[in-house]
Amino acid sequence: MNEMSDNSQTCGREQAEKAQTQAWEAVELLERARELMVEDSATQPAIKHLEAALHEAKARAAVLEDWYQRTYGRDNTGGA
Repeated sequence: MNEMSDNSQTCGREQAEKAQTQAWEAVELLERARELMVEDSATQPAIKHLEAALHEAKARAAVLEDWYQRTYGRDNTGGA
């Protein structure tokens, strides 16, 4: 029974680490999109929406990272 619990805990940790990594990858993609949009003056009105999405993505990634660190310890962080 204990082995099963350890297995599910490891699986949960791996899923949490993957979610944290993916959240920071989304932030990186949004930042790259912002860089590309700045180069194209036709997309300037969309910048405000992209900035809002980037701000939200950074906040969510930070919350995930904080939760992961509190749950699994600071030595096991996998994010950016």
